[in-house]
Amino acid sequence: NYCQNKIYASTYGRGSYSVPLPPIPDYHITSALTLPAYYNQTFSNRIFADANVLVNIKGTINFGPNGDYVVNPQSHTILTGTLSTECPQLWNGVQVGGDITNNQSYSGGFGVYQGILEVLNGGTIQRAWNAVTTGTTDAIGNFDFSSTGGVVSCSKANFIDNARDIQYMSYPFNNNKGVFSQCKFETNNPLLGAVIPQAHITMWNVNGVKVIGSDFNYNAGGAYPLGSRGTGIGTADAKFSVRPFCL
Repeated sequence: NYCQNKIYASTYGRGSYSVPLPPIPDYHITSALTLPAYYNQTFSNRIFADANVLVNIKGTINFGPNGDYVVNPQSHTILTGTLSTECPQLWNGVQVGGDITNNQSYSGGFGVYQGILEVLNGGTIQRAWNAVTTGTTDAIGNFDFSSTGGVVSCSKANFIDNARDIQYMSYPFNNNKGVFSQCKFETNNPLLGAVIPQAHITMWNVNGVKVIGSDFNYNAGGAYPLGSRGTGIGTADAKFSVRPFCL
């Protein structure tokens, strides 16, 4: 059972037994990789896309409760498939690493200093605590405040049933390349583990993120009372723009 990280065994008429599995080491993607649309796999560990590696995810990856996908600095991941979980608890989400002391310049399709995440054309991240965070944590969840600055660029992406969809951590450079064009941010069902929705997008001390022609929807009926359905965009010391999509 990857949701519990246990192995079960049973004997006819004598009950069932379980033991914990040993910790699963992190998995590192070290060369260019494309996962086709028919790909459907489950991971209960952390997946890292390493520097100078382009990853195209067209299929589906499901994660266990302690799983996350980390876009390391100078790595580039393009998601047109789905990142999700089949467990009864939320998974951690995607972390986009970077360098708080440097800019978001590109070279040859990669960030010179920052990781890049693109979610495009129906790409979906769902059932996560924080679907996308700009910055990384260590193995026990301690946030590295020097790792912010990752680039998140989304067009026609879906963020569904997450406690929070996008979390921008402090990165003081101007003209942040973050953009969300024609995206859907939705709460359609009660969140896994009886978690209360927090927000679709939060930004702390960033400048220049653009939200263009995107929808923020609550479709979960009476699952949560008014005041406990999360916010659309919440910010602190941030400058950003929200505008309609124009052809």
